[in-house]
Amino acid sequence: MNSRSSTSAGEDSAGSTSLDENSREKVGIKKEQNDDSICRVCLKEGCVPIFENKTAEDLAESLNTFAGIEIRTDDPYPKYLCQPCYTLLQGAILFRKTAQQSDEILKQPTEDLLTADNDDSYDYPEDDDNNSWEYEHKDKKKKTYYCKKCEISFDSYKEYADHKQTEEHENKKEADDETSAKSAQESKT
Repeated sequence: MNSRSSTSAGEDSAGSTSLDENSREKVGIKKEQNDDSICRVCLKEGCVPIFENKTAEDLAESLNTFAGIEIRTDDPYPKYLCQPCYTLLQGAILFRKTAQQSDEILKQPTEDLLTADNDDSYDYPEDDDNNSWEYEHKDKKKKTYYCKKCEISFDSYKEYADHKQTEEHENKKEADDETSAKSAQESKT
């Protein structure tokens, strides 16, 4: 069935497959001739089995989720996908998993979100205390929060946030502001 023409399943200018009324009739005839090797999505030649595919997740369920079509083992329609449709479906599955994992992370309490395992180090340039903290990456299991003003490290964001409310931090901030003001005034004279 390699000789299928693009007239049975027309391609638009973007290269995606679409069917018109004439194409559906032609595909219907060919479908009856060789139902086993047709892609369930685009009606081109299919080589990836929807069922009994041990390397993939439940493709029938994914097709139901992303394409809105119900596929059962006992229905009379094709049970294969072509490689391009299979690749698109795998991309959609990965997209969904990534979005769900990110959503779970975002819904965690703030201190869990900020201490999520990450290989990168961060130095946040803007803060309400004029760059008074940075996130330091010690190792994958332990995160440290550092107050630049007071030069103190904390094991959790909560400890750091509590520290910012203390007199010690406020006094250090005020002292730094006064020192900056004096330096600016001296440089003018």
